[in-house]
Amino acid sequence: MPPRGNGTITFDTFHPQPLPLEYRESARRKPMRVFKLRSNVVEKQSLASLMPASTSKPAKKQIDRRRRRHPRYRADFRVTVNHLLGNGYQKLEGHCRDLSEAGIGVLLAAELNAGEVAGLGFLLPGSAAAWEVRAVVRYRRGYHYGFEFLSLTVEQQKALESYFKGLEPID
Repeated sequence: MPPRGNGTITFDTFHPQPLPLEYRESARRKPMRVFKLRSNVVEKQSLASLMPASTSKPAKKQIDRRRRRHPRYRADFRVTVNHLLGNGYQKLEGHCRDLSEAGIGVLLAAELNAGEVAGLGFLLPGSAAAWEVRAVVRYRRGYHYGFEFLSLTVEQQKALESYFKGLEPID
């Protein structure tokens, strides 16, 4: 393996893969050995002699990359999915598992790809009007699909807000 950076490569006797010195910290009792490559000669130096003692830094706070823009709420109703298949539309029956201001999670026994646009039809519980919206597939795991609404009317947005009142978010 070619030397990295200043030509220093560390070898850990327990791990055969060499790692750069600046990325390794050893919690073992026995100090690691550092080998400096100079042509065909290999010199050994103790890790303690190369690195001065310093205070430990606190770990950086991890960023939660899965944080959502809108909270999801548990939902339970039937959804009809219409998507383009070949020269015509295919109508599929699915089941809503969760709902948010921006999208809907649907259990669907079908093969849709991320990025496909579909028409969704459903009756929101407590609502008399049937919903017909366009949505794009953003997520798929097994039979669970995540659809993002493409356009909701002001009345639909208000109906969603009133539906979510009193419900507990699931994440």
